[in-house]
Parts: sequence; structure tokens; C-alpha cells
Amino acid sequence: MKTLKLKPWYLLLCFTMLICSVACSKSDDSNSDESAYINTQIFNEINAHRKSLDKKAFASSTLANTMADEHSAYMAAQGKLSYDDSIKRAGELIAQENAKSMTESVANKYSSAETLIEALLNDAAHRKNIEDDFTHIGIGVNKDANGVAYYSLIFFKK
Repeated sequence: MKTLKLKPWYLLLCFTMLICSVACSKSDDSNSDESAYINTQIFNEINAHRKSLDKKAFASSTLANTMADEHSAYMAAQGKLSYDDSIKRAGELIAQENAKSMTESVANKYSSAETLIEALLNDAAHRKNIEDDFTHIGIGVNKDANGVAYYSLIFFKK
């Protein structure tokens, strides 16, 4: 019978690679968890505001959430706010969700859901988006390489 003897340096290398891969995957998960948490906070804060005005709460849209997340990632990569491809997103919502109308709000540099919502409500155009008769919302948040958060909110009416 042949015995395989592993060198100590080989075991150390394998152990190091295993630790690095676990650490990297946990970091990605924590970023996803943080984004999901912030998205939920934004959703809840906006609906609480609408409730205070006796307006119906927004329903969450999986498609609009995906589109908002992709657009936030795009803005973070570009390092600037934009409404690029909003016509394309509107077309997808019309085709796939039977949307009748759609608008967007974008923002960056806010460190929490609370500060974001406060700023949106202090801006007439963004406040109108939140308080208008839209029925659904999609929310996305992504950070750039420097940790600056970019937010995209997509509102639409069915």
C-alpha cells in the first residue's frame, strides 16, 4: 500500500485558499444583505409616508426592483446620477407589467434610508413621485468603489 504524504507548505496553501474564498463570498453576501436591508427600509418609509396621507401603499415589483438595481449599479460605475435608458425601462414595464405610466427618482451620497427619504420629500418633483397615484415601486441601491451609495426608485401605475 502506498501512502501519500502531503508537504506542510501544500496544506498551508490549500487552507489559505479556502479561507480567502470563504472571506470573499461573505463580503459579497454582506453587501447584498446591506442593500436588501436598505431597500426594505426605503420601501417601508415611503409606504409609511403614503399611509400618513391616507394613500394606498405601493406594491413591490420584482421587475422594477431588478431594473432599479441594475440602474443603480450603472450609475455607481459611471460615478454620476443619470436617467439613461429610462425610455427602455418604461417600454419593458409597459410590455411585461402592463404599466400605464412610469417615472423615476435617482439620488446619491445619502448614508441611510431616512436621510434619503427626507431629501426626496424636500424636493417637489421627487415628493410628487412618492405621493402621486402610482401603484408599484422598484428600488435599487449600489455603492461605487469609494462606498458612495447610488439610489434608483422606479414608480409605475398599472
